[in-house]
Amino acid sequence: MTRPTTQKLADALMGAGAPMWMVRLAQSGYYDDFKSPLPAPQLQLRKDAIRLNLKTIIEAQDKGEFDATKEEADAWMQSVYEDDPELREAIDLMYRAGLLIREDANDSA
Repeated sequence: MTRPTTQKLADALMGAGAPMWMVRLAQSGYYDDFKSPLPAPQLQLRKDAIRLNLKTIIEAQDKGEFDATKEEADAWMQSVYEDDPELREAIDLMYRAGLLIREDANDSA
């Protein structure tokens, strides 16, 4: 697996000269799509980067460099799916209704 997005962002913040409080927030998952307590962590990252004039962070974010990877999204989904029977039932219903397509179904096409 590649380097976690939280670490990639923290490294980029250090390289951009961000204050240590922001680096520590990044390491803790505060700006992460799946680990953050915030409803819109990428928006908060953007606001903080603009306020601190971190142009390289803004440009990298525009390119999607701090978006969660597919592996991170899959791991989050698997953990939520296993822990929440109601969500599991809803997702299974969406598959049966054809609203979602399983990846392995595309492999046989």
